[in-house]
Amino acid sequence: MSSTPLAGRLPRGGFRILNGVLLLGVVGAAAGGYLALRTTSSTPQPTFRTGSVTRGVVLSSVSATGSIVQPDELSVGFETTGRLTEVDARAGEHVAKGQVLGRLDGTAAQEAVQQAQANLGTAQASLATTMAGETPAQRRQDAISLTQAQASIATAKAAVTQAEAGVVQAKATAAQDARSQALALKQAKDQLRTDQGNERGAVAQRAADQAQLAKDQAAYNSAAAAVTNDQSRVNADNQAIETLTEQKNSLSLQLTEDQQSLAGDSTAASKSRDQAKVDSDNTSLQELAQTQSKAQYQLSLDQSALTTDQQTASAAQSAANTDTAAIKTDSSSIVSYEGKIVADKQSIANAQLQQASAKLKDTQGVQSAQQQVATARQQVSSARLSAKSTKLGNQIKQAPPTVAARAQAEASVLQAQAALADAERALDQTVLRAPVGGTVSSVDGVVGQQMSAAGTSAVDASASSSSSDSSSSSSGSTSFVDLVGVSAKEATAAFAESDATKISAGQAATVTIPALSNKELAAHVVSIDPTASNSSGVVDYNVTVALDRDDSRLKAGMTANVSIVTAERDNVLQVPSGAVTGTGSNATVTVVGANGVQRTVRVVAGLEGDTATEIVSGLSVGQSVVTSRGTVSLSGTSTTPTTGGGRFGGGGFFGGGGGGGGAAFFRGG
Repeated sequence: MSSTPLAGRLPRGGFRILNGVLLLGVVGAAAGGYLALRTTSSTPQPTFRTGSVTRGVVLSSVSATGSIVQPDELSVGFETTGRLTEVDARAGEHVAKGQVLGRLDGTAAQEAVQQAQANLGTAQASLATTMAGETPAQRRQDAISLTQAQASIATAKAAVTQAEAGVVQAKATAAQDARSQALALKQAKDQLRTDQGNERGAVAQRAADQAQLAKDQAAYNSAAAAVTNDQSRVNADNQAIETLTEQKNSLSLQLTEDQQSLAGDSTAASKSRDQAKVDSDNTSLQELAQTQSKAQYQLSLDQSALTTDQQTASAAQSAANTDTAAIKTDSSSIVSYEGKIVADKQSIANAQLQQASAKLKDTQGVQSAQQQVATARQQVSSARLSAKSTKLGNQIKQAPPTVAARAQAEASVLQAQAALADAERALDQTVLRAPVGGTVSSVDGVVGQQMSAAGTSAVDASASSSSSDSSSSSSGSTSFVDLVGVSAKEATAAFAESDATKISAGQAATVTIPALSNKELAAHVVSIDPTASNSSGVVDYNVTVALDRDDSRLKAGMTANVSIVTAERDNVLQVPSGAVTGTGSNATVTVVGANGVQRTVRVVAGLEGDTATEIVSGLSVGQSVVTSRGTVSLSGTSTTPTTGGGRFGGGGFFGGGGGGGGAAFFRGG
């Protein structure tokens, strides 16, 4: 093949001709492909799935997989911190499930509930006012205003002057009230920060004193052990000296006898024999004397050590007593500061309420004065035009509430209801009830004591006795009541941290056992571990649920799928969750009319459950709503799927498949 470049073989302007030919070829191929495609496929048609608005129960739950455990002992503690005001359990007493074991000071929690109830009443009253519109009295006043608007121009000008003065006065009053209320709120917040700082200091001091007490107690225990050891040595030294003294006295008697025998001997042989005995006795006496002297010296050393260790033990005991007194003082200070903090928070709440009330009052005053100015100026322009304008204003005020105003008022009611539920749950946590039946083995807490949030933990019966003893000892330091003889089985599962925040003790749960043909057992949450477990960067919290009824086939260690209901709304309007876009008062739903026409409707969405979402307002039972969208194609050989929108960003797909017969295929999201 020749390697001569194409440029060398084309005439001048040949590139333009070649490019034109190639362009015509490409256009022709594209047109032919398009015509060929039109002969084998049709244009994709939009389609959608629908659901109905119904009334029922909306449930929101979280799930995890764990295992069955057989608790031998339960350490039951409060789910919240607080001062213990009531102890209702005694060691040795048998308690039933749900029986009250103790109570914390619920003053702050009760105040929070009352405040939440007041806020809910305010929101409900606001909603009722929005829905009711103007009263007959207000309508009559509107008529009077219309009559007044038809009065003379001179009267209107005088009203303008008076209204403008009122605006100036209202704004001045509003500015003064804002400064006064802001100062009061700042002072209340400053006092709260001061008392909280004092409380943290007292807590830190108590922790330091407790640590010092532990050191001093350990020093005392060590010194006491040394005293016991020294006393044993002194006793042993005295016993040894006493034994040596007895031996010395016995040998002295023997020496006397041998000396008497020596004095009475008449032969040289007997004298030699007795003299040897006397010499031996003297040698033994000298050795005993030396041994006794060493024992006396050792006794003096041991007595000196005993005295020193006794002084050390006494000093350590005195230090421990001092630490104990300091801890009591610290605890008393903490309780005092906690009372001040509660009062400070109430002062802040009162200041905020007063600030909001004053702001609302002043805003209404300014708006009222400004409205009077606008009305008066309209009256000055023309009595007739003023009457017409006033009439139009009356019509606007007497019109039904807008969708936005209604949605905002209903959303405020929802928020107030949620806040009340949170406050009531916090109040319930000040009462500790037995999660299951059992016998009280110990009670760790006295009235007035500050209790920590320990929760409930179990000791597995399958664990070794040494581990069980260790667990019991550990849990006893934080739990309030220890239960033994527990008959109910439990299930434990690790929940993701985002799910664990929704779980609290007492919530209903369902435990499914795969080994028992997916048998479902009712249960309830008894504890959530306060500390997390971290595996490969994944943070989990272990949750324990108690089975409400036992099953003889259950074995410790069996796999258990745990589902916990975290929120529930009964007898409410609901739609499939895929039908809702947005949340709260910013949600929308596409409604399908009887004629098939679709329209987007603003709604107020409540609880989003596992499969359905609560609708507070905007829909009625029986309406049809769009749950997913896509396209569908009729094709003899091929089709191209398209993506549709969805609430969770992924959307759905409606695609066609080949295979002849004009079959349609749906792939929903």
